[in-house]
Amino acid sequence: MSAAIVGIIGLARLGLGYWWYVRRLDRRILFPNDGDSTSAVNINDRQDYVPTHPLILFGHHFSSIAGAGVSKAPWTPCEEEGDACYAEAI
Repeated sequence: MSAAIVGIIGLARLGLGYWWYVRRLDRRILFPNDGDSTSAVNINDRQDYVPTHPLILFGHHFSSIAGAGVSKAPWTPCEEEGDACYAEAI
C-alpha cells in the first residue's frame, strides 16, 4: 500500500474519531445551549466585559500566543541552565 493511501486512511480515521468524540462531549458533558448569553453580554461594563466580533477574538488569541512564543524562545535554554545564563543574557 502506498504512503498516500495510508495517510488518507489515517486522516479519515482521525476525522471520524474527532467527530465522534466531539458529539459525545456535547451530548454527555457540555450540554451547549445557543440561547445562553456570554459574560460579555450579561455584564457589559464597557471596560472588562465588552461584546465583540469572534474574528477579533481569534486575532487577539493568535497574537498573544505568537507574541509569547517570540519573547520566550530565547529564554528556553536558559531555564534549564539556571541563573548563570540569565546573567549572560542581560
